[in-house]
Amino acid sequence: MNNKQYVTSEVEFFTEDKLDAMDLQARADKLQQTEVKRLIKFLNAVRQLTAAEYKELTYNDVDIRFRADEALRVLGRSMDTDYEPVLAQFFGFDQDNELVGLAFHYLAMQWRRPLPYADQIRHYVWGGEFDPARHASYNAIRAAGEYLAQTNCQDRQLLKKLLLIATASTPDEFEIGFFDDEQVLGPDIEKEVPYGTVPIECAVQALYRASSGKRWDFMTPREKHVDIPDPDVLFDKIRKILASPVETT
Repeated sequence: MNNKQYVTSEVEFFTEDKLDAMDLQARADKLQQTEVKRLIKFLNAVRQLTAAEYKELTYNDVDIRFRADEALRVLGRSMDTDYEPVLAQFFGFDQDNELVGLAFHYLAMQWRRPLPYADQIRHYVWGGEFDPARHASYNAIRAAGEYLAQTNCQDRQLLKKLLLIATASTPDEFEIGFFDDEQVLGPDIEKEVPYGTVPIECAVQALYRASSGKRWDFMTPREKHVDIPDPDVLFDKIRKILASPVETT
């Protein structure tokens, strides 16, 4: 059995119901290690799929994208750092940048470990042809805010990139877009969001985290989403930081 055949066969085991059950177990810290080992082996095999194989398994009845997405969420929600290498291996998985985004979401944000992934944050934050839907760069922007908050904004080049994104006057000025999502925007946000504005808004939030030093898990839901006071004042504060000497520890 080759790698592609193995992945296909494991999809029959990791059904939607099975992954939902494992997700509940992860939240309660009750994952069964036998099943986790099988899940990790499955994700490792997914990571080894070629672009052509992954595309084929995504657009047929197997739907590998959904299975891999949910499998990563199970490990991420467990908050168990023993699984960190499994999540981290999906950085650079250009076959599906949604999975790259999930790696950022859990490792850098939920687990508060952006520092080991500084190079990956710098690579993805600006986006590019390798990330046409900007799934990875959107989450890299969020991770950049956490990284800068934890390092006292020492990476001035990264801070400047966030400022450029946040101050783009139109989505066309900074060519980036993301579909509106209640989980991302919060339940109080209007659903008719202009194309491209979400990452710009996200960069504003990241700058707020960076300048205030507030960690993601210490922020209120409103702070995490839209309640960023006086953006122009915030931007002036960031410009002052950029003009000041870098503090070393």
